[in-house]
Amino acid sequence: MIRGTKQGFTLIELLVVIAIIAILAAILFPVFAKVREKARQSSCSSNMKQIGLGVLQYVQDYDETYPVGWDGSGPFWGAKQTWCGRIAPYIKSVAVFSCPDDGLQGTPSTPGIGTYISYAGNAYHSVTAPHDAANELPNTGVFGFLGQGGSWGLQPTVTTLASNPRPTETIMIAEKWASDVQKVNVAGGNSWDLMTSAFSASCLFQDYTEWPNYVNNIPSGGASGPYPTGQNGGVSVHSGNVSNFAFCDGHVKAMQPLATDPDIYGQPQNDMWDSTRQ
Repeated sequence: MIRGTKQGFTLIELLVVIAIIAILAAILFPVFAKVREKARQSSCSSNMKQIGLGVLQYVQDYDETYPVGWDGSGPFWGAKQTWCGRIAPYIKSVAVFSCPDDGLQGTPSTPGIGTYISYAGNAYHSVTAPHDAANELPNTGVFGFLGQGGSWGLQPTVTTLASNPRPTETIMIAEKWASDVQKVNVAGGNSWDLMTSAFSASCLFQDYTEWPNYVNNIPSGGASGPYPTGQNGGVSVHSGNVSNFAFCDGHVKAMQPLATDPDIYGQPQNDMWDSTRQ
């Protein structure tokens, strides 16, 4: 009777198998990472969709008028005086205001501003300085800004559905992560929670050039430099330099921030932040 011989892997065969596994891992791991990132971006898009619908519900309840972005008539950090504070009753959970890619979440130490948020409203636009009654330009954003008795004593401009001729092409809400804002402020020697994206005056996109510490700049075309002075302005981006934008008709679209405002001075007709353009 011939006994069978037991054979095992040779060292060369074992090394070949290990090499194949390593190659497969090198190929698949980046794919898995992209899939996870895409899932986070999709979750963020879903959040913005809910927030946008919340704004539209508010609009229907208040005579087709958008909420004021921030009303300066009360405490500077009053959550109830912000657009996000006003629409909070229409949102099922405050967690909807946080993007999974935003590394800063939770409750700030400054009292009264609720929680960190990852989104900001399209509000007051200005290309002049300083902020005062003589230099203020008309509000071209969706949400109003400031209020009677505020720092500059100005009435907020209220926007209605009827005053926006291109709702499908006008940005209402964009991404501005609290973690991005915090990095800018810490680098500038200021750790104010008030200057971090939250239920406060910082929950807005307001200017092209002013207040860089507030990271309120919107994309402006030819700008250069790091966040928030680059072409993306204060808009936070996901992998691939894309960000989610909620428009005034309620739909959400992923775009490169620069595409929303390619040239403020040379192509004003393409400025998706201008709710007054015809």
